[in-house]
Amino acid sequence: MKHQSQKSEFKKLQGVAKLLVNPQNPSQYGVQFRNAETRKFDGEKVYPLDEVPENVLTLNDDERKQNWFIWISGDGKKIWNIRPADGVYEMDFTGFFALEGQVPTVYEDTKIGFNGESYVDRSFTPEYEIVGPKCKGFTVPLYLKAKFRNYDGVLGTYGKTDNVKTQDLLNWVKCHGLDGVEIPYVDNPLPSMMKIILRGNQKRIHARLEDGYVQNFFAANAPASETGEFVPEVTDPGWSDEPVTETAPWDEPVTETATPALDWDN
Repeated sequence: MKHQSQKSEFKKLQGVAKLLVNPQNPSQYGVQFRNAETRKFDGEKVYPLDEVPENVLTLNDDERKQNWFIWISGDGKKIWNIRPADGVYEMDFTGFFALEGQVPTVYEDTKIGFNGESYVDRSFTPEYEIVGPKCKGFTVPLYLKAKFRNYDGVLGTYGKTDNVKTQDLLNWVKCHGLDGVEIPYVDNPLPSMMKIILRGNQKRIHARLEDGYVQNFFAANAPASETGEFVPEVTDPGWSDEPVTETAPWDEPVTETATPALDWDN
């Protein structure tokens, strides 16, 4: 049986870029990507675009001229996703990433560790809407490791406190007031956590973006420096003495903690 291979028409275009506007037709947009090696804006150009998100049309001149992190659709005809590439912003939690029509859930990906053994990497993606001081309405994702565990029917976190990914998770839990909540353990904790955050008064954070990704973040009531530099205060919240083993092959035995109590259903 003969087989003829075909080249896929899908081309993934994403990265730091500039928005281009046709001076003769201000409604016509394009994108100029930054060269990853030289960091100059002489990379691939996509112009003109058939469609841009509505919030792009509301940008003033200063906002439009800044650096953006942009995803172009596979057909190269529209901006699929766009957010500021750099800066410090106030952002409100809006939910977790999920495919349209589906319930948000922890993403599991089987990876190969340095020792050649496979392990399951678990992550989740809170999403935020920028509320100021500029670029209002744009969505920013925050990528976190899902280090959740069952503590006698109660949802808790685990991990080494000197691990950056664990620090980010604990900082996120604290920013949104989840460190003072007892959440019944279920296989998918995201809907419960989303309900608590959206019903509470700790939805807002400050975040510093660099090249399109959140580098650090802190609670909205914490003072923000001009550069957005922040080292989260991570304390040992009563970790147990019983060591457990991480799923990732490079992690050493770690200690665990569960969250304090509050009736979140009422």
